[in-house]
Parts: sequence; structure tokens; C-alpha cells
Amino acid sequence: MSDNKNNDNEMDHEYDGIKECDNPLPRWWLITFYGAILFGLGYFFYYQIGNGPTLAEEFKENQVAHSKVRDNYLEKLKEFDLAGFEELYKNPATIQYGESIFVTNCQACHAEGGKGDIGPNLVDDYWLFSLGTPESIYPFLLSGSQGTGMPSWSDKMEKDELLAVLAYVLSQQGKTYEGAKEAEGNQWSAWYPGMPPRF
Repeated sequence: MSDNKNNDNEMDHEYDGIKECDNPLPRWWLITFYGAILFGLGYFFYYQIGNGPTLAEEFKENQVAHSKVRDNYLEKLKEFDLAGFEELYKNPATIQYGESIFVTNCQACHAEGGKGDIGPNLVDDYWLFSLGTPESIYPFLLSGSQGTGMPSWSDKMEKDELLAVLAYVLSQQGKTYEGAKEAEGNQWSAWYPGMPPRF
């Protein structure tokens, strides 16, 4: 503009009264720009020419690390504390929580309350793959059974969820439901806290 003060950085270029100036770039911008160039060069030489791992190698390393974490988790998941479970079983909130998990994940096969449908009846005193005790049922929840369609829940539920749904199922023992599925498996008396081991 015509009233601008003289500027040593003014260029011989004007448009619509606006003069162009050749001001230096901010220092932070230059540091960022040249830093990015240096980083790019270092990255290129490390990964393309040097000993930097390939994407496939990095993926393999991450998978190994992931497997270790998962294996440790599964080992802890397999641990079953009967005394601790009995305390959970006595808590009505645990049973209520287990019921909500059962309705969401198990009822489609075992029907309302566990009376049985595609899956076996869970409220009678007959058991197909366990002794009717929490310590014998819990491993079956973890591993499932491919031949029967029972899925493995070890990678779908947290331990507190597994214990809660187990508590709910055991709390249903002896209840009667109209249209309950016929008995299957071996007969065992209903489990209760403090029960001596069966074997």
C-alpha cells in the first residue's frame, strides 16, 4: 500500500496496492523442516541399507510378544481357587451378574435358566463332561468341546465373568422348568459350598 513504511525486504512486485516482501522463515519452521529431512535420511539408511527390521520381521516380533502375554494370561486364567469361588458363590450380586452373562452368551443354546435346548439341561443333577463341581466345570468352560458345539470361552470372557456365570449355573441346581430337556450324562448330587471333593 502507498502508506507502508519502507522495508528492506520489499520485492519489486506489487499487486492491487499490496507489496510482496521476502521475509525470512521463522526459525522453528526451519528447524522442523531440516529436522524432518535429517530424520528421513536416517530412517532410509537404517531400514533400506542398514540392519533395520522389515515389516514382516517387526510383525513376527510383535506376534511373539503378543503370544507370550496371551500364554501368561491363559495360565492365570486356568488357575481355579475353590475357596475364593465359594465366597463369590455366597454373594447374591455375583449370581445376578452371572445371570446377565448367561442370558447374553449361553441362553441361546441352554435356554431360560439353563433348562436345556440345543445344549444340555444344566438345572438337573446329570452332567455330561464334569462331576457337577465348580472345579470340574470351570476347565470345560475354558476349553469347550468342538464335538458338541460348546465354544471355548477363554478368549471371550474375563475370569470374573467365567466365575460369575459358573456361580449362576450352580445356583440353578434343583430348579424345575416347564419343558426342560431330558437328563443326559452321569448323575451327581447338587454341589454346595464346603462339599468334600468327589475324587
